[in-house]
This record gives sequence, C-alpha cells and structure tokens, in this order.
Amino acid sequence: MHRQALLFAALTLLAAAPAHAVQLGQPQPGSVLPGANLKFSNTFYYKWNHFLDDNVDDDIDPSADYHEFVNRLRADLEIGKFSIGTQLDLVGIGPGCEDPAWAAKFEDGECEPPRTLRGSGGLGWEPDASPTFLPRLEKVWLKYRGKNVQFEIGDYYAAFGRGVILSMVKKPEIDQDSSLLGGRFDIQTKRFDFTALAGMTNPQEVSMELRNTSINRTPFSVIAGGQMKFRPVDGWEIGVHGAGYDLEVEEKKGAVGGYLEANNLAAGYLDLFIEGNALMSRQVQYGDGGEVLGSTLDPGWAFYGAATGYFGAVTLTLEGKSYRNARILQRAGPVVPLQYNLPPTLEHEASVTEAINNTIQSQDVHGWKLQADIWLLPTDTTLFASFANSFDGQRHPGFNEERQIMIHPQVGIDQPIHLAEGKSLHLAGDVGYRHDFPWQFDEGHDEHVPDQFLSNFGVLHFRADIGLTIGKHAFEIVSTYRRQHWTLEEEVCFESLGDAGYCDSDDGWVSVENAVSYTFMGKYTAALHVDFTDDPLVQNATTNGAPGNLHYDQGFKSSAYIGGEVILKPISNLEIAIFGGSQKAGIVCTGGACRTVPAFTGVKSKVTVNF
Repeated sequence: MHRQALLFAALTLLAAAPAHAVQLGQPQPGSVLPGANLKFSNTFYYKWNHFLDDNVDDDIDPSADYHEFVNRLRADLEIGKFSIGTQLDLVGIGPGCEDPAWAAKFEDGECEPPRTLRGSGGLGWEPDASPTFLPRLEKVWLKYRGKNVQFEIGDYYAAFGRGVILSMVKKPEIDQDSSLLGGRFDIQTKRFDFTALAGMTNPQEVSMELRNTSINRTPFSVIAGGQMKFRPVDGWEIGVHGAGYDLEVEEKKGAVGGYLEANNLAAGYLDLFIEGNALMSRQVQYGDGGEVLGSTLDPGWAFYGAATGYFGAVTLTLEGKSYRNARILQRAGPVVPLQYNLPPTLEHEASVTEAINNTIQSQDVHGWKLQADIWLLPTDTTLFASFANSFDGQRHPGFNEERQIMIHPQVGIDQPIHLAEGKSLHLAGDVGYRHDFPWQFDEGHDEHVPDQFLSNFGVLHFRADIGLTIGKHAFEIVSTYRRQHWTLEEEVCFESLGDAGYCDSDDGWVSVENAVSYTFMGKYTAALHVDFTDDPLVQNATTNGAPGNLHYDQGFKSSAYIGGEVILKPISNLEIAIFGGSQKAGIVCTGGACRTVPAFTGVKSKVTVNF
C-alpha cells in the first residue's frame, strides 16, 4: 500500500504542475522534429466514498468507506499532417490488505479488501492481478490528415448518418468514451466523400464519475462498414452506408441504409433530413448439446426524419421515427451497459420517465414530435411548445409489462431582462406532462385482452432557472420537479409521517432537485445542492442508491440530500473542483444517450491541467 500511496502522491504533483506548451522544433531546416507540438491533458480525481445505513433496524452494517484515486493522462504529438497520441488511466482504491490497519481486522481469517477493482464478468482478469490497483492503456492512435485523404490507425471515432445504426463517439457529459480499435480510411472532396472502416469496439473501462469497483473487461465486438456521401449541388447531400456487427460470432447483425439532407429549400424556409435503414439479424438455433441446428434471418427497419421550417419569428420542427425489430447496438459495459449508437433527439422522449436501459432502447416504437419556437423581438422573449406522440410495442419487464401509447405536451420560456448597465436578469423554465396509456394484445391474434388489468403511467415535470448578473458577480437558482405516478389494480394503504395512514389506487414518487450558485468573474464558482425524493429505488443501496444525509425517514422512504462544491478556473488551462456531501442517484442524458449515475456521499476532488 505504501508503494501505491507514493505513486498517487507523484500523480498528484504531476496533475498540479504548472502548464507549459512544449515546442519540439521550429519550422526551419535542420531542426529536430520541425514544427512539432506536444499537447498534454492530465486529470487527477480523488474520492472518499462514505456509505449511510438505509435500514437501521437490521443487524447489517453499511458498506465500509473506501478511497478512490484516478489519474487520466492524454498526450498528442503533432508533426505536420501526422499526429500520434495515447490515453493512460491509472486507478486505485484503498484500504487494501496491504494496509496493516485493515488487515488487522482479519486476524482469524483471510483478509478481504472492502472493495475490489476487478469484476468477474466480461473477459475476466489475470488471476494474479492486484485487486486494488489497475493501470489501463485505454487509447492509442496514429492519424494522417491531408487535403483530400485521411487515415487513422488505432483508436478512432465514427458515425453514419444521424447515428441511428452506428455512433462510436466520445460523450464526456455522461463519462462515456467508445471508440473503434482498428483502421479508418477517408477520401474527402467538394462533391464526394468516402469512408471505409473496420475494428473492434474499445469502450473506456476506467470511469471518472462512476465507481471504479467490480470493473469487467468488456468483450470486443468486431464492426466493419463504409459510407459514401454525394453533394450534387450546394445544400444537398445524399449518403449511403452499411455496417456489419458481431462479425466474430455466429449470430451476426448488419444494417444498410441511406439518407437525404437538403438545406435552404423553398428560398431558405425549409431544411429536410430523411434516413432509412434496413436491419438484419441472423438468429442461430442450438440443440441441447450446444450444436447448431440452423439459423433464421430476422429483418427489421429504422426510419427517422426531420423537417424544420423558418417563418420569420417562428420556427417549426417536425420529427418522426419508425423502428421495427430494430436491434440497436448495445453491449454490456465495465459498470453499466454501453450504447454504440446515438439515436436522434426524438429518442430522448423515453428517458423522461422510463428505465434508461430499457425503453430508450426499444426495438419496436413509432412516433412523432412537433415543436414550435417563437421569438418576440420587442421583449427578446423565446417561447416554445411541443407535442410528442408514440406507440411503444415492446414490453419492458420490471417497468412496463404492456405496450403503450404515449402523449407528451410541453411548454417553455426563455426571457433575458436588461436591468441597467452591467446588470441583467435571465429567466427560463418549462413544464410538461407525459402520460402512457397501456395497450395489451394477445400475442397470437393481436386482439385486445379486456380481462387483464392495465396500469396507466404518468409524470408531471417542470424546471425553473433564474440568473442574475451584476458586473463581475453572477447568481443562479435552478430547480427541477418530477411527480411520477401509476395506477394500481387494487387500493393500497400507506403509512404516513403522522399517526394516520391513507389509502390510494395510485402509487408513485416525487423528485426535487435544487441548486444555488455564485460565480465571480466567470472563474470562481461556489454552489449548494439540496435534493429530495421519496422514490424507494433511489434510496436503496442494492440498486446503487443511498439514503439522504440531511434527512431520512425509513418508514415513509423519503430522503433529503445536501452537498456543496467549489469550482476554480484561475487560468484557462487549469481547473480545480471540490465537492462534499451527498448526491442522489439519477439519470444523466445527452442527446439520445443516457447513463444511470449512482448515489454518492463523501468528498471528491478533481484537478485538470492542459498544456
């Protein structure tokens, strides 16, 4: 443990080192590496994880506290049109059995650390690997970028169309970095682009925000594909693409499709995008002894379209999608499932209420969404209203046992107000209600089953954001509220905070999140977070939840959480962040991709240096 402590101390000093640009040679004859530049980005993350008892009546103690250290180093050397780079991650947790104080607790038995880094799933780890220290060479790449020709070897990113069938990209907002490890070749001209690629999926295994415990080595999936783009005239682009997934296994999958994108139609009043994809999946049947009996081709489709009209102060956007047996590419990840495609914004509708790893990955869903944005020039006000409607034909056990018809109206406002010289007020907010109507059919006859109880599902949500700027000082208050409910087959009685209980034919929960922040000169920020929920799953340790540190009512299952953070950016290439307190579990989304974030109680700090 002393060796690991010295290593992390050295990493801390490295992370806090002053930033300097590294010029390896002047662009003149006779110099070493003429015109080369070396870029570094180093982030050091420390977390003290503390666990609260979610059931004080049992004899089970909460999990033992532990420390977590993560260091991420990215280096990129640019030499003319070439660049070579790498990302190295180091993660360690303690205490471990090397710590005498921890080992002393197991005098009568074999020592076990409170947490282990390596999990037992996926590809598995080496038997003699350290349970508390993990170095990972996450990424390595070589790139050439010429005027019309480019190639990449090693780790690279790729997306076809709007990402419906493939989107291997980096999403820092949800701490996900999924690249392909292989090769990519591109030809780019004014009227024509060509891309060919092949490689193995290489998702980032070490996380900054999620807990680095029981990490599984992610199985590789071999992917190969290509894309061609044609631009016959300015503003028009036609693309065709195809990809094969899981090429190393018997149950192969693939997709072919294309898209049309046309901008500035009708004298600049209309933008149009249409994409269609045919999906194929070969399903293999196995015998009792594991022998292959045969296979069947299981086809499907995935269509998406968007039209945006510009009518002076009014902008109208219409989106539509139709997925049938669309086996969207998804794999088990080191900690949570990974998404190797990025569905369009319409797909994000499901994350308002549903389980991230279920409905948002629906293989059978059809719907549309219309949104109107209105800008009022005299008051500089932006109003928006939207209405979404879809049919989800896939069941999601544990959340929705039946198919659903969804409606979701929503309205919002964005209002800047100029008060005086150097003083301004900014108001923004939105409110909406989503309702899912159940629609159950008999599998064999597609007839409605009237004698089975079908639960309705709904959520009321709103968000308010108030910002005040006075010279170099900025204040902001952000509050979100969600009331989720579903109908029950029989009336159920609940215990209340007082002596009297109550009975209801509805069940549900409330979630409230509040943040107050102050920023000076745009560089130094202090914030306070206060959250509340009575969702039992969010407070259950077995589902990565936690009870509140400010308030916890075990009988009524309600919790309040409080935490504070400070973010310092004294110079452009240095950021220091410190958080202390509790954060409740929740879902973080960007575009159509989301990730479940576990609860956290304790202290965490981050230092990022770029030079």
